[in-house]
Amino acid sequence: APHTLDLYCEYPVTYGKLVLGGEIEFPGLRSKLTARVPPGTSPGSKLMLKGQGLTKTNRTGNLYLILQSFIPTDLPEEYLEKMKELVAMEEKHPSKEIVEFNARLNI
Repeated sequence: APHTLDLYCEYPVTYGKLVLGGEIEFPGLRSKLTARVPPGTSPGSKLMLKGQGLTKTNRTGNLYLILQSFIPTDLPEEYLEKMKELVAMEEKHPSKEIVEFNARLNI
């Protein structure tokens, strides 16, 4: 069971941040916090920030950020064009997970 002083927070991140990694900044209970998203992070992954949860007497819990991808809407045309290029590249060079899945299905 999770520690009762631990906090869990779903945090929205862009697809690009999950793929490329990088710093994220967000408000914590006591101050502004930063965390590093490793390159190649999957949606739903958790980042633990030790000692950033609730405090009671001499104990402090941890903060767990659950990284959630989101699909943006109302995108500028330039963004859509880049996304179309990315989709074409993904179709030309499918990930090993897609190749292996299709191989299991004999596609």
